[in-house]
This record gives sequence, C-alpha cells and structure tokens, in this order.
Amino acid sequence: MGVYEELGVRPFINAADHYTRFGGSIMWPCAVEAMVEASRQYVNLYEMQTRVGEAIAEMTGNEAAYVSCGAAGGIALAVAACMAGKDPDRIEQLPDTTGMKNEVIVHRCARFYEDIAIQVPGATVVEMGDERGATEAQLAACINERTAAVLTLSPWGRMLPIDRIVHIAHVHGVPVLVDAAFSIPPRANFRYFTRELGVDAIIASGGKAIRGPQTTGLVIGKKSLVEACAAHGNPNRAIGRTMKVGKEELAGIYAAVKFIMERDEDAVSREVNRMGLEFRKGLSPSSLVKSVKRSGDVVSIDIDLARPGWSDQEFERLLLDGDPSIVTWCRNGRFRVKLGTLQPGEVDRVIRRLRELLCD
Repeated sequence: MGVYEELGVRPFINAADHYTRFGGSIMWPCAVEAMVEASRQYVNLYEMQTRVGEAIAEMTGNEAAYVSCGAAGGIALAVAACMAGKDPDRIEQLPDTTGMKNEVIVHRCARFYEDIAIQVPGATVVEMGDERGATEAQLAACINERTAAVLTLSPWGRMLPIDRIVHIAHVHGVPVLVDAAFSIPPRANFRYFTRELGVDAIIASGGKAIRGPQTTGLVIGKKSLVEACAAHGNPNRAIGRTMKVGKEELAGIYAAVKFIMERDEDAVSREVNRMGLEFRKGLSPSSLVKSVKRSGDVVSIDIDLARPGWSDQEFERLLLDGDPSIVTWCRNGRFRVKLGTLQPGEVDRVIRRLRELLCD
C-alpha cells in the first residue's frame, strides 16, 4: 500500500500548472536521489548552503545564488536584505523597520501572493499605476526616501518593461527584484533578467518547472544582495530562521538545477510539439469542441458548454471527479491543458477522458 492510499489521499493528473496547492511538481529522479543521499550523513548547514549557492551561481552565470524556503521565502529575504543589508543590529531589529527604508513598489495590476512575503520582514506595499497598468511617470512618483525596492513580474499587458523599471529605479539608487517563479525554465532566463536587463536579483521557485523540492526557491543576482539574504536566512537569528531549508532540500535543488542546465532543450521542445499534436488529433472539432490550439506548452480547447448546460466550474468538477481524476481550469468555455505538468502516459489518459465528455 502506498502512502497516499494509506492516508486516503487521492492523487490526480495535474493538467493545470505548477501551482503550490497542487503539489508544485514531480521532482526529477536525480533530485530525489540527491535528497536521499544527503539524508544519510551530517554536514555543516552553513557550508552546504554556501557551496550549493556557489555551484548554482557558476552554473547559471551569475554573481551569487542563495537557496530560500520557496519563492515566497526568497522574496521575504530579498526585501529584508534591501532594508537592513548585512547590518547585524538591523537584522535582529526586523520586522521593526524604524530608521530603515521600508517601502516596496509593485504594480497595482499584478498583485498576487507577494504582499504577505513583502510584509513578513516589516515592509509596506506601495502600488504604482492602476488596474490597467502603469507608466514611467507613475513609477517615478512612487519613489521617495523610504523606498527600499521595486518588485515586479515578467510583464504583460500594460505593465512597465523591466528594463525601464531598472533604469528609473537605479537612477534613484533603488534595487529591482523580479519574481520569476514561473519564468524558469528556459534556462536562459537565469541570466536574462540579471545580465541583460540589469535587475539586482531574481526570485525563482525551485519546486515548479525546475522540478526540485517544492519547499525550495532561489535568490540569484548581485553578490552583495545575495550575501545579505544569507545573513537574514536560516539558521541565523533573523527573519529567515522560520524558513528552514535542510541539507536534503539543498542537495535536491542543486541536482535539479544541474539537470536542467545540462538537458537538451531542443528535445524538450520536440516532445511538447508531439504532445500538442496528440491533443489536436484526439480532439478534432465536434459538436462540443470548437477548436484546439497550442501556445508554448499550453493547449487551449474552446468548447460549447451551453449545449450540455455546464458551467465552467461544473466542467472542472466533472474532470476532477472522474476516472482518472484530472485538475485543470476552464474560463468562459475555454479550458487549458498544461503539457509541462503531464507525466509519461498521461496525455492519452487525458484525451480519452475528454473524448468521453466532449466527443459524439
């Protein structure tokens, strides 16, 4: 009997994305093996953290890297580093930010979970722009003597381009952080944000598409900022003491990053193309299926929910409660399948289930 069966937990096929609530990802076998190996001996955690950071920085072509407790933990440590630096007294003072710069600027149109991560070390969130986007003038107007950092995502819509954010912020001596939780792979993005766009640090998730331990994240960028993150991190007496990363997780994320830096990304693209074609062949237009399209590693399927009288949520529930159980999301009659989260053999199983529901 497996552990999920023993506990009464029902596994499902994740066709949605590498979301935390769905378990993040399925780790690469090399990451699992590294974690098991690391679990068998004692090591100095400071030394392990330092060596893993150095190795990841070298592999990715960056000045420095630090392994955090998830991407959210990485944001919290990066914000703490921007406020208190490596000053021992200020490190112990947090989350009391008296006497420190303590404001972090974000896009109003792109508010996600970052708020809590920003607030953990005591910072205040300052919004720029509105629900439609932001302008350079609006960013400049938000910067003052209390600004500790600007935090942004990979832009969409009318969000400010990262290179413009970097230019404006750096003119005022303000560091720029990029939440890149969903932006790696491709591996080129390890360098793109820091080396080409000039951001001070990116924060990546180790447990999403990198497919390392779900409890890991990466802060990668300028050495001074990353070293400050380490000063705030576990096992020091600081904000990061509550965000432990063990020797096993450190070994696992090291192995996962090494794997994606060495793998054949062209072969990955060919496999994604093959999977997309399987969906197009298996779900040709019918009375319910209007179209099947692929963009990157996402297949979008437009369906006529009015005919059977289903709502988006009812269709999601049919997939979740069926056999196999499939998690995805549907909005306005369009549902998407994330190819990057499907495991070997699951493409055919998902297609068969969709044909049962959608094809005459």
